[in-house]
Parts: sequence; C-alpha cells; structure tokens
Amino acid sequence: MLRPTSHRIPPALTALLALALAALTCGPVQPSAAVPTAVAPTDVPPATVVEAGPTSPAPLPRPALGILIQTPDNALALLDPATLQSAPFTEARLEIMLGPYETLGVVGDTLYALGRTEASGEPPGVYAINAAGLTRLDQFGETIQSIAVLPGEAGMPPIIAWGEVEWTADPPVARLLLAPVGGFDATLVAEQATPEGFYFAPWRWVAGGQRLYYSEEPSGLGGYILFGGRSSLYMYDITTNTSSTLVPMDVAGGFICLDDLSPDETLVAHHCADTGIGLLNLQTTEQRVIQPPIEAQGWATAGSALFSPSGSRLAFAVARNSPDAEQGWVAVTDDLSGPSWLVATSPEGSYFEVVAWLDEQTLVLQSWDITTGGPAGVWLAPLSGGAEPVRVADGVFVTLFAH
Repeated sequence: MLRPTSHRIPPALTALLALALAALTCGPVQPSAAVPTAVAPTDVPPATVVEAGPTSPAPLPRPALGILIQTPDNALALLDPATLQSAPFTEARLEIMLGPYETLGVVGDTLYALGRTEASGEPPGVYAINAAGLTRLDQFGETIQSIAVLPGEAGMPPIIAWGEVEWTADPPVARLLLAPVGGFDATLVAEQATPEGFYFAPWRWVAGGQRLYYSEEPSGLGGYILFGGRSSLYMYDITTNTSSTLVPMDVAGGFICLDDLSPDETLVAHHCADTGIGLLNLQTTEQRVIQPPIEAQGWATAGSALFSPSGSRLAFAVARNSPDAEQGWVAVTDDLSGPSWLVATSPEGSYFEVVAWLDEQTLVLQSWDITTGGPAGVWLAPLSGGAEPVRVADGVFVTLFAH
C-alpha cells in the first residue's frame, strides 16, 4: 500500500505557524527538526480483547451551542436547542458537500465549508460563510476532497489543511497540504502517486494545532452504504514535520469503518467487523467490542460511533441494512466498557445516524427515510429523564455552532 511522505515547511509558513501555535498554546513552540525524505510506518500488531478501558478525563465546560442545519432547499438555518426556534444563518445559499469526511470548520462567527452555489455555476470550492454572505477562497484547486480548519488567534488567520488529487497526472497524484487562509505558500504534508485513486483526507487538529490527524481513502466506492467512516489513521506532528501511521488499512480490516478518535487521542471507535462497535487502544493495541442492546432485534450493521465530549461515554447506531425493510436504533454506554442501552428507535423504513453530542446528556441524530424518500430530519435525543427523541427540523445536520 502507498505510504505518505513528509516535506520541509517553507520558511515563510514556518514563521507564521510558529506564531499561530504560540498564540494558541501560550507557550514556546519547538523548532522543526530535519525531515527525512520518507517516514516509515508504525506497524500496529493484531488487537486482543480486554475488559477495562483507560481512565477518562473530567468533563470540560462547553459554550452554548446552536445546531446549524442545511434545509432541503440548501438554505442554512441555526436552531436554538433550548427554544427549538431557528433563524437564517445567512441569506446566501450554499450546497455544502457533507460527509463522509470533514468538509467544514468553524472559526468564531465564520463557517469554512467545501460546497457549491447553484447560481454561479462554478465547480465546488472552499467558502467562508457568515451573516454577511459567502466568500470563495481562491487559493484551492478544483479537485479538493476535504478540509480541516485550525482557528487562528492574536490576529493570525485560520490554517486549513486539505486533500486534493491531480487526476490529470499519469498516474494520478494525491497530496495533503496546509496553509493560512488567503496564503499561497502551502506546506506539502504528504504526497504519493496513486494508480488506485486513493486520496488523503484531513480529519482533526489537536493540541492547539501541534498535531493533525488524517487518513488515506479510496475513491469510487458505491452501493448501499449506511454508515461511512475512515479507512486508516495517520498523525502529522507539526513540530517535527513528520507523519506516523497509527492504523493502516490492513489492520482496520476494511474501508470506511473508523468512526471516531477519543478526546484524549488514545482510543479509536470503529465498525470494521459486524460484531458491534470496536474500541482500539492506540497505545496498547488492545481492543474490545461493545454490543448493541437486545431491543435492536435484526440489526446487521453498526456505525456512526461518537465519544461524548468528556470521552467517558460512547453513542452509536445500528440498522437492518435492508433497503426494502430498513429500521435503525441508537444506543449509548454509561462508560467505555459497556453494556449499551437503547436511546431511540427509528420509524419503519428509516434509520438514524449519531452526528453529534450537544452535551453529555443530549445526542443529535440524523434520520434518513429510505422507504418513501422523504426529507431527512434532525433530532434531539435526551439521555436522562425518560424523554423521547424529538424531530426538530427537516434537513441535514451541518455542525454545532457557538451562539
């Protein structure tokens, strides 16, 4: 399998990234070390089953969050989960290219998203979106696949990582790059010739921007796929300008089946086997499986597993995987060792995805109507007090937005 390589950061961008990281971390940034021409992968040995999980961090305070929704007519609305009232996010309309990989990020009052406008007729691109409208960022090519956004502070611009493929090359060439918004002196994080059509997909910045997680993904997958995910996991360390392999494709056991990385970066939730939700410990390579609740009779596939904000719980969905008689269930654990219990049952002919934790006691769910092809729906599912899940809007969940 093709592996990513590392490259030296251009001097101008090195200085800018150092200033941004210093502002974000409130401490000195270590200088970049010399970079080899290629980085050897870190092999992950076969997983074994264990009973106990790692100690979870204490819950962190979170700002009041609204739910940004793309309505069926491609408008963007911000829903207040306390009042269930919504208001337009902007008057402009953008079809955001949602999932299965990261295609957006929030910085202050601005949403950066990969999408396209119907009126312009332009190919998809990256847009800055706020109450004032849309601004297309011209620094990106037309073959961009996904993005991950690192907020800037102290007057520094946000930094965007993106994956792109040069399909006209023979063979095609996949690249992972990063640059400040509005800057053209990009850092080449990874590059490879890809006859198979694999591409790099950035996932998440962590530790104030010192690490970027990303994956290598296949193109052209099709069929009846209920739950997406990632196919591998790499980590780029910006202080040393090197990449390491955490979960290669051969260990994951299949494509698009890694769901989430825990807040402490030690566990990966996945659905690479049809036995439930697996939890892979990246430090010990040990693994355990969380089973769906007994009420989920007839389930055949699992996915969309998400750790809670504190990292102490896990929510996930299962479904029949039958387009003629679809049904789904959502489950949650009280810790990371199981068992799980039932949160929601979808209407007949539809299924749920877990798309976000609003807080430690509330899930945001996405419903898809398979039987009638009706509008997708966004739901709130309380985890305490015995309240039933409530459909709060027609449309597709975009992200949580501080308000």
